[in-house]
Amino acid sequence: MNPSGRILVIDDEAGMREAVGDVLEAKGFVVGRAVRGAEGLEQVRTMGFDAAIVDIRLPDVSGVELLKSLRLASPDLEVILMTGYASLPTALQAIDGDAFAYLVKPFEMDQLVATLKKALDRQHLARALRESEERYRLIAENINDAIFLMDTQGRLVFANQRASAITGYTTNELIGRPIFSLLTPEGARRVLERLGSAVSDQDSTAVFETHLLKRDGVLVWVEANMTNVRREGQVVGRLGVLRDISERKLTEQQMRLQTGALDAAASGVVITDRGGAIIWANPAFTSLTGYPVSEVMGRTLRLQKSGQHEPSFYRSLWESILSGQTWRGEMVNRRKDGSLYPEAQTITPVHDERGEITHFIAIKEDISQRKRLQEHLAQSEKLAAMGQLLASVAHELNNPLSVLTGHAAILKSTADPKIAQRAQKMVTAAERCGRIVRNFLALARRQPAERTRVALNQVVREAIELLAYQFRVDNVELRLELADRLPALTGDSHQLHQVIVNLLSNAHHAVHETPRPRSITVTTRPTADDRGVALEVADSGPGISPEAQERLFEPFFTTKPLGEGTGLGLAICKGIVEAHGGSLAAVSEPGQGAVFRMELPVDETAAETEASEESAEPPVRGQTILVVDDEPELAAVLAEFLAADDHRVDTAENGVAALDKLREATYDLIISDLRMPQLDGPGLYHEVARHHPRLLRRMIFVTGDTLGPESAEFLRESAAPTFGKPFAPADVRRAIRQVIHAR
Repeated sequence: MNPSGRILVIDDEAGMREAVGDVLEAKGFVVGRAVRGAEGLEQVRTMGFDAAIVDIRLPDVSGVELLKSLRLASPDLEVILMTGYASLPTALQAIDGDAFAYLVKPFEMDQLVATLKKALDRQHLARALRESEERYRLIAENINDAIFLMDTQGRLVFANQRASAITGYTTNELIGRPIFSLLTPEGARRVLERLGSAVSDQDSTAVFETHLLKRDGVLVWVEANMTNVRREGQVVGRLGVLRDISERKLTEQQMRLQTGALDAAASGVVITDRGGAIIWANPAFTSLTGYPVSEVMGRTLRLQKSGQHEPSFYRSLWESILSGQTWRGEMVNRRKDGSLYPEAQTITPVHDERGEITHFIAIKEDISQRKRLQEHLAQSEKLAAMGQLLASVAHELNNPLSVLTGHAAILKSTADPKIAQRAQKMVTAAERCGRIVRNFLALARRQPAERTRVALNQVVREAIELLAYQFRVDNVELRLELADRLPALTGDSHQLHQVIVNLLSNAHHAVHETPRPRSITVTTRPTADDRGVALEVADSGPGISPEAQERLFEPFFTTKPLGEGTGLGLAICKGIVEAHGGSLAAVSEPGQGAVFRMELPVDETAAETEASEESAEPPVRGQTILVVDDEPELAAVLAEFLAADDHRVDTAENGVAALDKLREATYDLIISDLRMPQLDGPGLYHEVARHHPRLLRRMIFVTGDTLGPESAEFLRESAAPTFGKPFAPADVRRAIRQVIHAR
């Protein structure tokens, strides 16, 4: 096969120029000719040649000088110098000028042709090498990971643009820098261990996570994958691929803080051709979707369509990626088993060297847990708003309930037994209303946990009272087997109330769809060693599978349909019980219902039981008391209570009026509502501290709702006795005794 190539011959000697040109043309080369250096340089610039054969002595310029100009005009041009005046300095100049060869006239034409072929071979090899390097460079510079190449001492000899973006250093600044200068001391120690293992060939591949120290001093989490680089069987360096996982780490940290512990799921990665046919998928894709990679090769991601999106959704997606844009969004997809799940997906077009889209890369992530967390946060916000509303409603309800219970208590003291019996019914009904209000407030409560003496049976009854209507409507038989004289606990009654309501609600959900008879049994008893109390909630539902039992208390795990549960209820319940030093467990056989058992320790210092009553003490009498409340009826009832115990009573409608009364008269005690117009209870307390400090420890406050954080903090700081609305005469007497005995 004849050689091919464009060759330029530059020589002012016509005979030599034509002889060389004729020989090369006979060999199949395309030959150009030039007499002067400037003429030859112009032809190279305008016509392009693969090689030039140049006489070293030309009329206008030396061949060595021309060599430099030719290399600038055409870096790929191979140059062969020829001369009839050979000298060592000239040869050295030719070599320094990067000439391929230096021939001395006279020479054989076969020698020239052979030399020319070698020059062209070198040129073709160099071009192929550059093209190969360009392909790898495109991969290295467009991949979303940082790539480092290190020698065996850990010094960087290559870094891609992503490495520059992650570290904040330019690529030039990275070259020659020790890798451990980019790491924390602990990270540097681990890398040095890996490098030492690499040199001794004990560990050819290492994958680990560490902190990377950016140029501005900020620490970012990276995942590093390090592999030996070998040449002729010897380890000559280390290739490191770093991925910035800061966002993933931040998400993990936030999830851990809110739920205790969550693992980050690996993302599925899929590569398709321009038409969407799958040509590659990673193992995480199989874990995410249930489809083996071999089963989806050549198919499109339409196999995951859920039917939850309109055709316009997919049209918009394709319009975005076909226009060269990266698409990011969320969709509902279908797994191989038919189950639906929410997915966050990023689809990035891949372009060739002409800018044409050839492939798409899709990164897929299951966001079921994130969606459930968002649901939980949304429900928490709604609950907080409901709590604020209920606090106001409770204040408005408790005031008339206090008036009702007060008048009923006064009627009970009459001589007519029929009237007293009717009054007791009024008191019972009003107290039930008060408990319902308190139960609702307990569910929406925002203040910190408070440990007090707790009667577990009473907490159970209040929780049942809250849910009794739902049980009746759904024909659920509720059986109570509550032990008598159950030992008292020390705990947060509101939190325990929340646990019991959740267990009862779950039991109700379990039996809701089952055929009648439906039943829920609540049992309380001392533990076998009498050092604690146990509560069991048993249902006649379908039971819990062994697989579900293993994950029952995991955050975000739920057996309810999508949108009907956050999967946080039992996790929160378990956390509350364990914070009380107890345990919560479930026992179930499929088809046999389920039993949830809670055990709590008994406070050994409190030997009292739920049946024990506070010892009766005679009421304090003969005090001069100022009652401050913006509800006239409530103030009147309270004044009548106090007058029955021989107290002298004045009333004031708010804190401002109370200060006027204090300036006019002397009082032994002040009983004040917390929430009032013009000047509320805390405001009155601070004014009394300034002008009547002797009464500061003789103030009693009445609360009409679940305390907010500010009110709770005020009462903690003031240490003032309190009683809540609706109240009974015994509550008032207890608070008065507390003040009098504290003098």
